[in-house]
Amino acid sequence: MLKSVYGPTQHAVYPVKSKDGSRVIKDHEGILSRWAERLSDMLNCVKLMDPALADLIPQFLVIPQLDDPPALHEVKLAVKAGFVQILEKYGKSWNLI
Repeated sequence: MLKSVYGPTQHAVYPVKSKDGSRVIKDHEGILSRWAERLSDMLNCVKLMDPALADLIPQFLVIPQLDDPPALHEVKLAVKAGFVQILEKYGKSWNLI
């Protein structure tokens, strides 16, 4: 049914280069294989970090109250503030549905 409404789908081919950059891959299976290889290389790489650098990262106090869900009155205030911003931006002619 969607084909009758939108017509046939168009499959564009976006070629990619091989890992060493020596050739261009244009076939669908080759492109998928290259993307799988690229993502595997990216996600499974080993990064060595100097432990001394971890000490340079600033530490912030933990605020456990931020883990609590907002109270109903806080939600109401946030929604009201959002509507005020919309009205200020678009004016009173904005259609509030």
